[in-house]
Amino acid sequence: MALIVCPECNRDMSDTLSACPHCGFVVKKESDEIAQTQKDEIKETKTDNTEKTKKIGIAIGICAVIIIAIIIGVASSQTLSGDDKIAYDILVEAAQSFKDPSSVRLVSGSLSLSGNRYSTLRCELSATNSFGARVTSFYNISNISGISVRETDFPDSDHKDKTSLNIDKINNALAKALNLD
Repeated sequence: MALIVCPECNRDMSDTLSACPHCGFVVKKESDEIAQTQKDEIKETKTDNTEKTKKIGIAIGICAVIIIAIIIGVASSQTLSGDDKIAYDILVEAAQSFKDPSSVRLVSGSLSLSGNRYSTLRCELSATNSFGARVTSFYNISNISGISVRETDFPDSDHKDKTSLNIDKINNALAKALNLD
């Protein structure tokens, strides 16, 4: 036990007491102040860490939602449907009629209806010929009973230069199906 001086009455007292026995003044010990400061700092650090963790969690969640939206958008933008899917299916089979099937690309075209389904693709195709030159010609491609590819000199009245078909989307799908980039 050591003696300390009371800050209030300036009399000696034991350092083990929490109040002066002479005047009753409450003496805070330095170690109590340090302990309380450390407790406050720990509490503040925990609060800060909790807030940081929440912010990181929110940021990760937002990033995940954005990534999923991008993946879904890209996947749906690459998916063929309707007339584009029918034209693609016809072209994948028709490409096998050419010397270099992987070179076949749709330039323009339209589908005609026979009964309850599309049966003829009237189109302009670009492909590599047997001499290695890239040529563009008009074709009528039918899928009524298997694929029938017939080259024509001129487009018929149903053929249009610009069509409702998504040419780029179809050609991208063709390139993938025919092992091209």
